[in-house]
Amino acid sequence: MLPVYKAVSFRNILEKGARTKPWLVFAKTETGLKPYVVKVFDTQLIEFRDSVTNEVLGNILAKEFDLPVAKAALIDFSGDFIDTIPDFNLIDILALKDDRLKFGTELLDGYIQFNREILTSAEAKKIIDIDTVFAFDNLIRNRDRGNSKNLLVNGYDAYLIDHELGFEAIPNAVSELMNWRWDTRFCQNHIFYPYLKHSFQKHKEEYFTVFEEYLRSLNVNILDSYFRQLVASGFSDKNHDSIREYLAQMKLNSSNFTLVLRSIIF
Repeated sequence: MLPVYKAVSFRNILEKGARTKPWLVFAKTETGLKPYVVKVFDTQLIEFRDSVTNEVLGNILAKEFDLPVAKAALIDFSGDFIDTIPDFNLIDILALKDDRLKFGTELLDGYIQFNREILTSAEAKKIIDIDTVFAFDNLIRNRDRGNSKNLLVNGYDAYLIDHELGFEAIPNAVSELMNWRWDTRFCQNHIFYPYLKHSFQKHKEEYFTVFEEYLRSLNVNILDSYFRQLVASGFSDKNHDSIREYLAQMKLNSSNFTLVLRSIIF
């Protein structure tokens, strides 16, 4: 399960957020106060997109593929915390947002958004496995890591962020795979698609090998405790069974999925 921390003081709203501008707060953890970037979703978005569940699962599953993500937690915005917010307009905005526990990740200080105009393919490969990121986002049906989005870098390493749009159209995914096709929304606009597409052929033939091994050995049951925690926190379980079944099917067809991914970049 994710730790649950109480927010104790408000710092500011991060204006770089797109659909949802995250809040920067200090939360009380086992090792003292830590800055957390917290998603403050509308209830409608949670109900329609299952955004909190997607964020939790994206963070947990990324680690199963040895992909770097910030430490995640569920953050409690209590009444005492709300009293620390200095701007009454922000309090009014918060009153319109969902009041359940919120998804947050520990602040990655000194990191900026990845930019293809700055980092070459060779430089990107030094800080993260670009083929595994591409394959992972296609696995979780996340079309939101495009162009210069949702990958934080500092020149030495990188972290994946933002999985609220994951698990889109998964009822169609296994059928797509069985028919040797894949929805282009999840691949052709991906941040690393141009790098992979323009790689040497010998590199393309090697891509996704490590990812396939991770997928073949994935234990889908690791998600169960997080599902239970989300339900206990008041979030819907409507998509849990379909996500479990989808991941189990993709695991069984890991080699075929790898072949489809390679066909996309050839």
